Amino acid sequence: MNELSFRRYAYTLVFKRNLQNRWRPRPPLNLDLIVPVIDGKTVQEILNHGGYAGLPAHYVEPQSTQWSGPPGYGDDGLAAILDGGCGVVGCCGVQASITFDETTVRWSGFRTGTGKPDEHEFVFDRAAYDAAINGIAKLSVTPVVETV
Repeated sequence: MNELSFRRYAYTLVFKRNLQNRWRPRPPLNLDLIVPVIDGKTVQEILNHGGYAGLPAHYVEPQSTQWSGPPGYGDDGLAAILDGGCGVVGCCGVQASITFDETTVRWSGFRTGTGKPDEHEFVFDRAAYDAAINGIAKLSVTPVVETV
């Protein structure tokens, strides 16, 4: 069985250049991201994915079924796991199939919008998985400032 936990980051992205590559400041972009961690590594690290490390918190906070039932964000019945850098999961994010039975939860069939399907599969104890999902609302926030 794999172990699932989450981290919460308050990202502030500071842009040095605008889209025309000129030195004009743009307003910072603030993102509240929930980052899935499996067996001590982020999903981004495991999949060697260059997009955002997680999913905006409003998709997975209490009352959401994003990772605990029918996903509200994703394509073709898949659940968004990592958002795309452009904000469109189907473009450059990561999606997966999440299946449930009485004792386990399985994340499999990983797909990125820009790459081939990934063969990783993770199986979690259902009780521990539910506890991790329910704990998302209580996560402490780590601030991160990144200049791009």
